[in-house]
Amino acid sequence: MYKLGENLEKFIESYVDSFVKWDLITYFYSNSGVSDTAHSLAIHLGRKESDVEKSLNELVEKNLVTEIKEDGKSIYQYTPPAEVSKMVENFVKSLEIREERLLILAKLLRTRANK
Repeated sequence: MYKLGENLEKFIESYVDSFVKWDLITYFYSNSGVSDTAHSLAIHLGRKESDVEKSLNELVEKNLVTEIKEDGKSIYQYTPPAEVSKMVENFVKSLEIREERLLILAKLLRTRANK
């Protein structure tokens, strides 16, 4: 039977408390080096800009993403510390395994139900 590792559980609890953050984290991981506005990211992800902006600001607070002000606009870039980068990699690789992806989904749904 599949079970999420303790580090993965902690990462999900700390960083992936919404589907928007799930999408942002996987997008940034898959497109390293990308710098973009909340508006453009919302278009890429098919999400509401306000939801993306809120999630980006929360990820900035957690040092997963950096916000750069350019001509009065906020540009976001994926810049996790090394230890968090490894956790992101484990999270994304876990999503490739059906059973683990379902466990992550169930955990996120439980977390959201308790809020």
